[in-house]
Amino acid sequence: MTSKTAILLFSRTASSEARAKQLAGSADRNARLLDRMIRRTHRLAARTGLPVFQIDEEQQSGTSFGERINQAAAQIVAKGYSKLIILGNDAPQLRLNDLQRAKKGLEAGKFVIGPDRRGGAYLIGVGADQLGSAFEELPWQTDRLCTDLAGLLAKTSVSRTLLAYPDLQANHENQNDCNNLLFVRELSDVNSIGDLSRLIGLLAGKSSVSLLLARVSIDVVQYLVTISHCCYLSATGRRGPPVLG
Repeated sequence: MTSKTAILLFSRTASSEARAKQLAGSADRNARLLDRMIRRTHRLAARTGLPVFQIDEEQQSGTSFGERINQAAAQIVAKGYSKLIILGNDAPQLRLNDLQRAKKGLEAGKFVIGPDRRGGAYLIGVGADQLGSAFEELPWQTDRLCTDLAGLLAKTSVSRTLLAYPDLQANHENQNDCNNLLFVRELSDVNSIGDLSRLIGLLAGKSSVSLLLARVSIDVVQYLVTISHCCYLSATGRRGPPVLG
């Protein structure tokens, strides 16, 4: 084994996701859209050069979400890995650079959190020592997850202001209490057609929303990634074709 770090893609299969989430009109389109999101996340993860393990509902054990994600992480640790980047499948704006930053931070001894805009987390980077009952008992799938997770990892109370604006860490009066944490970009998570609508509006402007929602298909995720990358290039003054996952 050349790396002690691995990526856990904690995701149900596309068919199971489609039964739980409604992003597109027909059942077939919905399943294909979710399959596209899962496969894109897996491809991005693989491009880091780290080993990637997807643990779906057939491999998960436990009755609560916390039990299942903790047990899934423990399965990877049992293979000999001591550091984990845990990903979901619901962040279409995710870029390779986000994963590379997480990998670099984790291997430098930091814990990593990718906050979503509702107080959850689309990415978690931890060591094997952070797994266990406290990790399992976090308020998973709530708007308190990011704050409580950061508090657990930093062993201190972390304000939502600090979470919402990670750049403020440098000026935070308790920054020494948080210097073992790295926050990567805050992204929108997509778990419903309403989430998808808001994200399209955020990235493309309101004029595009009605057209796109009228014809939601598997191409929406590709569209979101393209627009997201173009916005990134525009904001940074760079030019060039989008690099899609």
